[in-house]
Amino acid sequence: MQISKLAFSAAAVSAILGIGAASAADLPARTYTKAPVVAPMARYSWTGCHVGGNAGWIGGSDRLDLEMSGGFLNPLNIFSVPANRAPLAHSYEPNRSSGVVGAEIGCDWQAPGSAFVFGVAADISWSGLRETVNAAYGPTATPVGTMSSHTVSVTKDLDWFSTFRGRAGYAFDRFLVYGTAGAAVARIRSTTNVLFGNDGLDFFNTNLVGQATDTRWGWTAGVATEYALGSNWSIKAEYLHLDFGNSTYQSPCVDAPCVVNFSTLGLPRPAYATTVRAREEIVRVGLNYTFGAAPVVARY
Repeated sequence: MQISKLAFSAAAVSAILGIGAASAADLPARTYTKAPVVAPMARYSWTGCHVGGNAGWIGGSDRLDLEMSGGFLNPLNIFSVPANRAPLAHSYEPNRSSGVVGAEIGCDWQAPGSAFVFGVAADISWSGLRETVNAAYGPTATPVGTMSSHTVSVTKDLDWFSTFRGRAGYAFDRFLVYGTAGAAVARIRSTTNVLFGNDGLDFFNTNLVGQATDTRWGWTAGVATEYALGSNWSIKAEYLHLDFGNSTYQSPCVDAPCVVNFSTLGLPRPAYATTVRAREEIVRVGLNYTFGAAPVVARY
């Protein structure tokens, strides 16, 4: 009896397996589609060297200080006492502005896979910045009496300047934001002319004249943005602060009686000392061309 049950069970299992195999054979074959490969996003690389031009605005944040010097400071002179000469000292901040145009070269480096950009740049620019002060003063009261009226004319010109800078920034693909700093050099000219009248206690018709032309070194710092247009071209907007420090020159009396009298006594001639504090603010736009091969497009 049990053998019959076992035989029946085996036959049933075989029948079920046979039906399952036949059903599976009747099913259509499954197909698998490979997921599409997503290409890595292309990003602009700022690595390369460039040349370019720029133009913009330059404004002077200068100060011109005039004070008695030379023979005025002789111990026997009444103006050797600071309180006596203080009323005849003058200070001016002309704050003029002008256009500026220049040329630039530089190189940048951006590591693959990094958004940080480092570079160097040098430029030279020509400026039309001319600052002139003309002032007139009536008879001036001092602790030792009333001095003659006088006029003052003082100028400061910046002919050209050049900068040598490093720069470091962060790139948002084709848009670059960076800070820049380094050394600056400029040619600065200044003149002074002080003319006293004959309506006071002293300085009758005394004329004091001087000038100086200096190539002065200083420092610069600023910020900028630049955008890559493609086909090797990029545009930028930049702000720079230039500081050339202070420089002083002498303007001695030049009229004959003054020259003869003090030369005869072997004394230095009375003079005015002009101190030029030269600080400039620059806002400019530029167009750069990256030479050689087209800028590399890096894929992250």
